[in-house]
Amino acid sequence: FENDDLRAVHACWDAGIMALLANSLPTGRLDSDLLRRSCLPDSELAHAVDISLKGWEITLPDDLRFTDPEGNQRRKIRIKWWEDPAATGLHQLSVEDIGGLSQRPPDPALRNGTHWYRPDEKAVFFGHYWLKNIPALQRHNVCCLDFSVARNGHLAAYRFGEGGPLNPSGLVYV
Repeated sequence: FENDDLRAVHACWDAGIMALLANSLPTGRLDSDLLRRSCLPDSELAHAVDISLKGWEITLPDDLRFTDPEGNQRRKIRIKWWEDPAATGLHQLSVEDIGGLSQRPPDPALRNGTHWYRPDEKAVFFGHYWLKNIPALQRHNVCCLDFSVARNGHLAAYRFGEGGPLNPSGLVYV
């Protein structure tokens, strides 16, 4: 969803991905043909749907691995697509707090700056990330509303007023 003041997406707003999806929806609605095409392995459309629903992931360098909450060993991390990968290390870029990442730089392919949400863009709201702790804005124009309510976290919402920077007092939760 997008209007003059805000954007909303399930997991990740990436301008290139959103443009591809918009061009794939000439009527602005999902239809059976689009759903079928979005399930074709290795298709551009399947990749776009995957990123918008799950977010960007990168492979960890060397033999680094971590164990997810279900006990699975993982080599990929979901990244904060609202952070500039050229200005931060893997530890800050990772959505999860994973030991051993320290200040290692991310893959140089991410450093071209094409996959991050810039501070001068309109407000964006998203979920899917199962963030922990007390709900807070990720940045003045980035707000995650998923704070793990299904795992004893918080049910969060945002009271949106006029356009402009998001205000921490607009984020409410129980």
